[in-house]
Amino acid sequence: MREWGVTYLRVGREIDFKCIQVIDNKRRWCEFKGEYGSRVTEKVLAELPESKKHLVIVDGYLEDEDNHKRVYEECR
Repeated sequence: MREWGVTYLRVGREIDFKCIQVIDNKRRWCEFKGEYGSRVTEKVLAELPESKKHLVIVDGYLEDEDNHKRVYEECR
């Protein structure tokens, strides 16, 4: 049976993005500036093992924020 992993992305209106990830009962987190959001999201998601199901939660998403749109596109 494949186990689940979870990535929680908190996108801020202007500056901060936060990422918390739990895989195999191990947690890692990072904080970064908004303009790096899509690049960091791409890297974090690319590192996911293909053998696991994964849930990605994007919290704080606003349609009118370009940084948020780029993060969303990386999650699709």
